[in-house]
Amino acid sequence: MADGRWARRQGLVVGVDRLPGHVAERLRGRPLPPVRPFYTERNAPVLLPGLLARYGVGTDGRPLESQDGSRNLLRSAVRVSARNMYRHGANVVAPALRKLSAL
Repeated sequence: MADGRWARRQGLVVGVDRLPGHVAERLRGRPLPPVRPFYTERNAPVLLPGLLARYGVGTDGRPLESQDGSRNLLRSAVRVSARNMYRHGANVVAPALRKLSAL
C-alpha cells in the first residue's frame, strides 16, 4: 500500500473497487511522467557504476566496451565452482561431520 500522504498528493485516494477505473481515467487524461530511477549518481555514487556494469551499461547510458568477454567467463566459472563446492560441503561433508560428532 502506498503512503497515504503520497497517494493524496497524486490523487489516488479512492476505494479499492473504484481503483481500476480511476487509474484508467488518469491515464487517458495526460501522458505519464518519465520514469525516474531510484539509484542516481547523487545518491549512489559507488553502487551505480558497478550495478550498471553488470548489465554492460555505462553511467552515461551507453553500452560498455568489452575486451573479449574473458572477465565474464572467468566470473561465471568461479561462481559455478563456488556454488558446487558449497553444495558439496552442505550436502556431503556436513552430514558426515555430524555423524562423527555423534559417536
